Amino acid sequence: MKTLICFLSFSLLPIAYALGQDNLNSPFVGIWEMVEMSNTTIEGTVVEVPAGYYKVFGADGSYFFMQWNRLGSRYVQEGTFSVRTDNSYAERIERALNKRLEGREFEIQYRFTDQEIMVIEGVVDGVAYTERWRKVTSQFPGQPTQ
Repeated sequence: MKTLICFLSFSLLPIAYALGQDNLNSPFVGIWEMVEMSNTTIEGTVVEVPAGYYKVFGADGSYFFMQWNRLGSRYVQEGTFSVRTDNSYAERIERALNKRLEGREFEIQYRFTDQEIMVIEGVVDGVAYTERWRKVTSQFPGQPTQ
């Protein structure tokens, strides 16, 4: 338990710093939890994703993608991102569990269905995917504002 608390404390320091930068008005900046995904390898079926997949976009243009579960946590990938248009952004992957992705840049289509839901679509090595992300807030989803 102490290890988890220490890990979370140190991993959240860069987030707090990034969130303190000038780019706070960007709808990307913050912590996002993946809630659904689909891709061509599973015939486009929408799959509910178990809790524990998070992507953090920093105001400094950095991002990282993490997986947390009962066995521990790990980086899935990290790098930088840049918004290109009103509906596309790019992720440049610097480090990844899948080493074939390192050093590559991927253009991703996005749309916000509201302030808390972002849908992204892209293609990696010929496999199309769609992911739905929910912005992490100080309230549980569906909880009324106090």
